[in-house]
Parts: sequence; structure tokens; C-alpha cells
Amino acid sequence: MKKLAIFMLMALSFYNCQSQHNKEKSDIEVQKDTIKPQTKIKVNKKYDEFGNLIALDSTYSYFYSNIKSDSILERDIFNQFKFNFDKQFTPLDSLFTNDFFNGSPFNKNNFYTDDFFEKSFQSHQKRIDQILKRMDSVKNDFYINQKNKKQL
Repeated sequence: MKKLAIFMLMALSFYNCQSQHNKEKSDIEVQKDTIKPQTKIKVNKKYDEFGNLIALDSTYSYFYSNIKSDSILERDIFNQFKFNFDKQFTPLDSLFTNDFFNGSPFNKNNFYTDDFFEKSFQSHQKRIDQILKRMDSVKNDFYINQKNKKQL
């Protein structure tokens, strides 16, 4: 009976080792499928009148594309998104400027307090949160629509 229990324990431990080994293979397969950058290397050399190398300059550039090597499609999609986004939302700089300086700040009772801008920002925090949520929603809807168009 002891031999049977030891045999079962050994078989079970061997099986556990095999399952760990299979997970490593799947991790290796995922690593092989990663996106590799397009690499460009440009070397500029300067020579003197005797043909001696006097200066050497090299530039390395890497470009990653995440839409299956279609950077033009990616750029077009982003430009469409930016155009629609800018139509719906004012730039954030003007949002903060209009909120803080709507009219003359000197007419406000609390302008001369030490925390004027902090209080103004806190009073507009709810509005800013709503705008940011709308912005995220517009972005997500746009890219979901692009994904659905691509699948058709």
C-alpha cells in the first residue's frame, strides 16, 4: 500500500512539473508575436582635403506602429478624432481662463483672499469632472466606431 501511495505521489508531482513547462512555452510564443520597430540608421561623415575622417555623426530612429504596420491609417483615424473632438470641446486652457477670469476678478468679494484660485477651482471641479467624462466618452465612442468599421 505504501508503494502505491508513493507511486501516486510521484506521478502527481511529475504531472505538476509538466503543466508548468507548458505555460512557459505559451509565454515564449507570445513574446515572438510582439511588434518590432522599423529602424533607420543614418551616418554622416566629414573628410578633410587629404581624405582623413574629421567628423562622424550618426542618427538612429525607431518607429513603432500598432495598427499592423499601417501608420497612415492610424494617423488618419487620429486626425478625424481630433477634428471631431475639437468641434465639441473648447481647449482646456480657455476653459480654465474663462472660469477664473469671467468678467473682472476685482469685482469678486474673495479676490483679495490668499486662496482665490484654489476656491475658484474647487467651485468648478464638478463642471470640470463632467467635461472630462464627456471627453472620455467621445473618445471611446469614436474608436469603437472605427473598430466596427474595420470589421465590416
